[in-house]
Amino acid sequence: MQKRVVLALVSGLFMTAMQPSFAAGAGHPFDGNWVHQYSCNDYHMTPDDVKLCKKDGTADSFELDNLTQEGDRICGSHVATGNLTKRIDEWDAGASINGIVKGGVAKVRFKSSLSDDENDFGEATLKRVGDTLVWTKTKGLKGEDWFPDKAVLSRAGGKPRYEPMHCSEQPGAQ
Repeated sequence: MQKRVVLALVSGLFMTAMQPSFAAGAGHPFDGNWVHQYSCNDYHMTPDDVKLCKKDGTADSFELDNLTQEGDRICGSHVATGNLTKRIDEWDAGASINGIVKGGVAKVRFKSSLSDDENDFGEATLKRVGDTLVWTKTKGLKGEDWFPDKAVLSRAGGKPRYEPMHCSEQPGAQ
């Protein structure tokens, strides 16, 4: 009897350890914080900005913060910097990214804090490729748009800037 209990416990622990883990505490492959860090040569910068970037290592980034999947819904916030982090597009009023996950691809709508038009939404797809998240913009914003056309994001360390969201409760949820 004792051998069976020990065997059952060991088997249970082994099976739990073998389950896929996408992130600490995350239950879906999209969940978590993601970042694309631009290099000093990645995009349009003035020659002075390139020199400064190479000198002190300050480069811009595109981040998806606290990306959360609930069922087939997905939501989160973004941070995009420009001009060597002198300008920031950061959404702090709920989710700036909302969408639906189907067949391993998330189709999302996004909103910028730089736009005063509450109906100005862009569109993108998100797809997991290995340990990365590929962002592909399919429709840009009408106004100023710092969202990249395409970016490969890696998991970001550290704590999220915002509390976890409930996707169905977010304005603009699809």
